[in-house]
Amino acid sequence: MKAVKDVFDNKVTLQQFANFKGMDYGDCDESFDAFKNYHNSIPKERIIRHIESLEPNCCMPMTSHEIFTGEAFKLSPGYYRDGNFIFPTDFLHYLKEYDIGIPPEYEQYLSSLLDVT
Repeated sequence: MKAVKDVFDNKVTLQQFANFKGMDYGDCDESFDAFKNYHNSIPKERIIRHIESLEPNCCMPMTSHEIFTGEAFKLSPGYYRDGNFIFPTDFLHYLKEYDIGIPPEYEQYLSSLLDVT
């Protein structure tokens, strides 16, 4: 996870995650394998539903590709912002398709929003 300044308000620091090595855009240097070690207490389906409810921001006029298969994604790449967290829209695909989790800091934030009893 990396601290970055909000482009609209540089007084706000955002926690950026899931910019995996091999992604087509941005400063992508995070290890995908590290996300395999995140074992969340919030059910994965709840996390996915929550992310799907977010509106993508900063959509870019380009095509991004799956880092393992090279397949082009149908949607333009962009970022989700959730509270003070920001992550690529491509992350939703990886969360659905691979055995990975979310960082503990983001899980703690989601736990405060969602009824996860």
